[in-house]
Amino acid sequence: MRESLPRSFFALLAAIPVFMLFAGGSFLQRLIAAELPAFGIMAAALAAILSYRLALHLRLPRALLVAATCAAFLLALPRPIDFSRPLAYLNLVGGTGLFLAIGLALIVAGAAALGRRIAKGAEIAGVATVLALLVVAFLFHLSPANAVAAALAPLGRLGDSYGALMLIVALETLLWAVGVHGPALLAAVITPLYLTLQRQNTDAFMHHAPLPHIVVTSFFLFVFPGGAGATLPVHFCYSLAALRA
Repeated sequence: MRESLPRSFFALLAAIPVFMLFAGGSFLQRLIAAELPAFGIMAAALAAILSYRLALHLRLPRALLVAATCAAFLLALPRPIDFSRPLAYLNLVGGTGLFLAIGLALIVAGAAALGRRIAKGAEIAGVATVLALLVVAFLFHLSPANAVAAALAPLGRLGDSYGALMLIVALETLLWAVGVHGPALLAAVITPLYLTLQRQNTDAFMHHAPLPHIVVTSFFLFVFPGGAGATLPVHFCYSLAALRA
């Protein structure tokens, strides 16, 4: 019971975008408004945590990797940078932040590892090269986050379909069949993508606009209980009926 309670609580939070369509009131709106900037905070935390774990795994200086990745994350934030409205800006960061944090942590750790292979103690040189490139991009008003957002746009259109969902479920089921944790293996790519789509749905809900996406992170709550794809037909019929209504 002690272990299942936190999981149930977080599952309830994840399901909010699903049942919010059937509920109203200012409390839900405040809760959903707080969920949007949470993605940006999650991305910043991921940049620090992932770089720390990579430093432990690769036996690199932990302080160097964490500080460098956090600095790289700040330099790569979406442009224009506007800290005068922190919640609105965190909402903007949340759209690409998870991809950005993962990519930068891997790049900084890879640069440090490469520097160490070239010469002992050259980890700083490798990290400094990455930061120097980001500083140049920053000075020329180039934003990696904006580039990631542009790259994710077609992926989002591809991912928001039953065909893409069926492919994901089929791959994860096949991986399970050979003893590999399918959702965990594909989560690094799938989760940030569908969190971005869910963030866009939440933003549309807050502005009283039609929800642009059907397949989002909370959708998978209907797909995986009892095994990958076990309850997908039920949700498919429900969504089809809702579209025809």
